[in-house]
Amino acid sequence: MKLHWIVLIVAVLTLGCTESEPVVINAGDVSYGDTPGKTVEDVLDEVSKGTNLPQHTHKATDITGFDTAARLAVHSKYNESDLKASPTIKALQVTANTLTPKVAKLESDVAALSGGTPSTGLCPTGYTQDTTAPSWNVVCKKGLDEVVKVGDFWVDRYEMSITSGAGCTGKQFGISNDDYPSTFPDNGAWSGMSPPYACSQKGVLPSSYTTFYQQMQACAASGKHICTSAEWMNAAMGTGIPCNLNKGGALKTTGAMPGCHSSWGAFDMVGNLAERVADFDSTGNIQARGGSAFSPLTTTFETTNVDSTTTNTNGARCCMR
Repeated sequence: MKLHWIVLIVAVLTLGCTESEPVVINAGDVSYGDTPGKTVEDVLDEVSKGTNLPQHTHKATDITGFDTAARLAVHSKYNESDLKASPTIKALQVTANTLTPKVAKLESDVAALSGGTPSTGLCPTGYTQDTTAPSWNVVCKKGLDEVVKVGDFWVDRYEMSITSGAGCTGKQFGISNDDYPSTFPDNGAWSGMSPPYACSQKGVLPSSYTTFYQQMQACAASGKHICTSAEWMNAAMGTGIPCNLNKGGALKTTGAMPGCHSSWGAFDMVGNLAERVADFDSTGNIQARGGSAFSPLTTTFETTNVDSTTTNTNGARCCMR
């Protein structure tokens, strides 16, 4: 019944009314209509009591209420100002205003039990869910940084870019040359306040000209870690083709190929830059996966062994748990 009250006020106050139409209300599976001499007050009172009035279905238009089970079709011979002046409508407004903070409190309590807030309960600490993403993916954002959920962990949505400031801010390094600061040497033993930060940002060229140790430290500075081979393979499942493979080294900006994403929603896991993972072979070389714009690929999960020195063909991707 409370749902009827809330939905009725939203539908009645937001719908433009015509002077020639009778009052017709469909709430869930119950239909209400007017009879000669009935007023809006009469109909609303009978709706609130659940009284089933004669049904009228002509010119009824579905309007989505607070959920799909509560659909209203309202056409009234009374204009909007008449409805707003109605004592019943005013009472409904008071009821709705009273319920709103209570609903918000319940939402917060539920979110607190799940370890988050209403908008971040599904996301890592500090991230907010992107509700514009496809419904089958869980995408979370913190500023420009984006991650997607893969089973029990999170993976960067885009290939790594390395920036001087946290949250994808400041200067981006490694776009066209090895321009990392002297405080961030190839061995990863950084000095100063912090190493540069790893960022998962759409629409930029991924950072290269870097070593595995620099990539590892950049992920750590952002509260993440270089993905393991197993994490990478899980996140890459379902990656579609075409991707930016074997293009003579011509890189594309992250997310530029809309079909090149995994079932989980991670982009460019095949092509662009090969991605180092946190696994070594028996000779001490780092594994890299996914192929690149510099070479062809035989399978999505092809593994090559690369050394940890600076190269412009290998990037990386961060994960977090």
